[in-house]
Amino acid sequence: MQEVFVETLVAKKPTKKDALLRGAVVVGMLVLGAPSYIMASFNLYFTVIGAVVCAGLLYCIYYFWTALNLEFEYILTGSEMDVDRISAHRSCKHLLTVDCKDIAAMGRYQPGLEGDRKPLFYCADPQEGAWYFVTQEGQMVVFTPDAKLLEGMRVSLPRQVVNEVFIKGRNLL
Repeated sequence: MQEVFVETLVAKKPTKKDALLRGAVVVGMLVLGAPSYIMASFNLYFTVIGAVVCAGLLYCIYYFWTALNLEFEYILTGSEMDVDRISAHRSCKHLLTVDCKDIAAMGRYQPGLEGDRKPLFYCADPQEGAWYFVTQEGQMVVFTPDAKLLEGMRVSLPRQVVNEVFIKGRNLL
């Protein structure tokens, strides 16, 4: 069996929820910064404290604003696929490791496909180019692979899944 290594990075598209969170951060920081701005008008001592507080609040706005820039990294090594979440290019959190040999079903994702399962979404946008797989334990994962990652997974997938996804033509690339 050949050794496979594929790495794919997918940026999450901003949603309305992200826009609301960013707006809430800005409004919250302005509400917290207003007292320090008012204190700065009293005397020089309060002006220095107010300037330091305002600078800290601006940094907090920047930090929380950029923390909503998410990317998902899929790393396929041999038959194991790792999923990591990268937040603002400064922190990486491991989310999932799955062996491709343990995948029971796979295909293109369509809303409503999950039934009574609660899927794990590790994708850019569930509406565009998302795929899913279901593990032997029944866990459903929605992700956004590219053609190279799918070809790498094909080597390790069970024969039944390969026949359903790639050969019968139901979910061809």
